[in-house]
Amino acid sequence: MKKAVTLISILTIIAGVIIIIVSLINKWSPPHSIIGGADGPTIIFLAANLGSGIFLTGTIAGVILLIIGIILLLLFREKENG
Repeated sequence: MKKAVTLISILTIIAGVIIIIVSLINKWSPPHSIIGGADGPTIIFLAANLGSGIFLTGTIAGVILLIIGIILLLLFREKENG
């Protein structure tokens, strides 16, 4: 039981950090793509800006997971020590 709760809390913290990082990377990535090669035609795709809604949602979800993981870890350690 101890190992399971510790593992769940650590995985929750890691998931929160990963979601925050992915949200930040997606916010700063350019919305275009170039397809083609030296021997064929080149196509440039331009995507519309997705807006800050996806960035904000991902960041909030990541922070919530991060907080939940830290609280679980702290509560379990207090219970174990006390």
